[in-house]
Amino acid sequence: MGKGSRVRRDSSPVAVYNLRVLNFVNAAVSYGTVAANLALLAYLGLAASGRDGFVVRRLGRYGYRVALAVAWSGVIGSLYYSEIAGWEPCSLCWWQRIALYPIAILLAIAVARSEERKLSPYIATFAAVGAAVSVYQIYLQFGPPAAEALMNGCSIDGGVSCTETYHVAFGYISMATSALSAFLVVLAGLHLAHRAERHEANAAAPQ
Repeated sequence: MGKGSRVRRDSSPVAVYNLRVLNFVNAAVSYGTVAANLALLAYLGLAASGRDGFVVRRLGRYGYRVALAVAWSGVIGSLYYSEIAGWEPCSLCWWQRIALYPIAILLAIAVARSEERKLSPYIATFAAVGAAVSVYQIYLQFGPPAAEALMNGCSIDGGVSCTETYHVAFGYISMATSALSAFLVVLAGLHLAHRAERHEANAAAPQ
């Protein structure tokens, strides 16, 4: 994330259209991140209080597919920003992509072949690593001024600094925040699906 090349703001029809698309994508990502944050908080609250039985029974079967949709949304969004909008990724952004892209591929394979349980440990590992990188970058972006001193060239060939942001919404949502939300939704989806599988197995077991 940084303030590198952006969509050029001129009055040509193509530039105006590109800017409108960029604003729409930014809004979709921002509101999607807020929705993901609220859903995660609700799930964690219900799980902590032991009142998530209804969620597990009714929605658990969709956990893997939710994780799949979120992962591929992240892949498409990241490629749009870098390849179409021209937002150059920083080095930490690349590490988050390295974690996210295998998640999307593994989830697609797992769902297509009904091998979710088999591949879940690998998916969870990538998600945990990606989340850790996102947390670190969020600290660098929104933490104390001293955090920037930790960077000392966190960029690719002197390019975009990891402390800079292209877009910030609601005072806390940057690309790193959205990435963290995506990784956490993947982990929550896996957890929810595994709990649903255990619930179904217990229900089918002879009493």
